[in-house]
Amino acid sequence: MKHIIGILCCAVVMPVLAQAEINPANSVERDFGNDRFAAGKLFIVERPVSGDLIAAGSEMEVATTVAGDALLAGGSVVVSKAIRQSLYAAAGKLLINDSVGRNVRVTGGTVEFSPISEVAGNVTVAGGQVELRGKVKGYVQAVGGRVFIDAIIAGNVEATSGQVELGPNARISGTFRYSSREPLKRDPAAQTSGGVEMFAAPGGWPVPENVEHNMGRAGSWIWSIGLLVVAALLVAAFPNFYLSVATTLRSRVGISLLVGFVSLVCIPVAALMFLITLIGVPLGLLTLMLYLLLLMVGYVSTGISLGVWAVKRIKSNHANSVVWRVGGAVLGVLTISLLARIPWVGTWVALVALLGGIGALVMQIWTAYKSRASTLQT
Repeated sequence: MKHIIGILCCAVVMPVLAQAEINPANSVERDFGNDRFAAGKLFIVERPVSGDLIAAGSEMEVATTVAGDALLAGGSVVVSKAIRQSLYAAAGKLLINDSVGRNVRVTGGTVEFSPISEVAGNVTVAGGQVELRGKVKGYVQAVGGRVFIDAIIAGNVEATSGQVELGPNARISGTFRYSSREPLKRDPAAQTSGGVEMFAAPGGWPVPENVEHNMGRAGSWIWSIGLLVVAALLVAAFPNFYLSVATTLRSRVGISLLVGFVSLVCIPVAALMFLITLIGVPLGLLTLMLYLLLLMVGYVSTGISLGVWAVKRIKSNHANSVVWRVGGAVLGVLTISLLARIPWVGTWVALVALLGGIGALVMQIWTAYKSRASTLQT
């Protein structure tokens, strides 16, 4: 259970981020017994870790041997030294360039196992682009937009992807099962001792294209209207709290985005780690439900903050009016929703709104918690 408890790094790392002004040359590391917690923007873990490593940051490299498990979250993560136990990671870009003593459970935009990587246990990976080279002594489960396998794998392989490809160095001792929209791309030199099977991925009934388009457009507007209602209810129920959230987001934009990113990638990894243990399944499901709630409320919080700021700027004499704040919040969320529909630009608007809102929300919750704890102590 020691490594399961370690996923509560979010409770340690994010408050540190919230209180520290992190710059490219600054990182924070704390040892708790044999375990190490690290956070920063750009940093390298260089001191040997005799226990578990729990780290989060924009760009990081694990350049030292970790005797226990490693739980990593970041924009760009490189594992260049051995992890003696298991590796759990979520990153925009993840590179595994050494050995892992047990299992690998990772997700990311791009996940790459280099030719010199070696996993003694099993691999579960999900990503936009998955490239698996090196060696795996157990089974492999891979899900991604594109899955490329060019590795020596002792167990079975199951791949679900838009495109699946076997490279010339693929040597699969077990059965290779795949599901893909496109035909399997297989190099003539690839070997699969247990045979190749194609299976149908779970899905719904086919829907005519025009019906699907209209349903999607209607559903999008219904969702947007729902967000407006949520924004109004939140501001009406917690006016002072959301005034503080707006102040935090406006005055600490950079740190809000960073804390939001750490939350975005840490919490799913925490849920995954709970779910892989039988006794942690209820807690894992609860974590996932709270995570989905956080995504919605975080996104709405940015719109609320925008609305509060607009009321202060345009109608400063009504800034303390809850009614005006509710109106501003609705207009703020509506503005972000409309901007998010702009091709290309809209995706980035939605992402920034999501990260900033989650970060400001988490920091304000932490501040309220500390204030409450201090009050109870006195």
